Amino acid sequence: LSMSHGTSAYRLGLIWLQSASGTFVLWLTCVALFYHFINGIRFLLLDIGKTDSREAMKLSAKLVIFSTVLFAAVWAVIL
Repeated sequence: LSMSHGTSAYRLGLIWLQSASGTFVLWLTCVALFYHFINGIRFLLLDIGKTDSREAMKLSAKLVIFSTVLFAAVWAVIL
């Protein structure tokens, strides 16, 4: 969006993204999108009947949380 407002706005946006708060917002957005994507797959499996039992639903929820925490940790190191 800042590119459409000219080079000075683009530079300002780039400086903000490279700051600690900008990096945190980028990290938080990526983690939220990953969680949403993985949980969507979980609910698709629920819709087709792959997680009918209560134990399978609990396991799939734990897997979603574990994979999101792992993704968040790896992404924190990368950024």
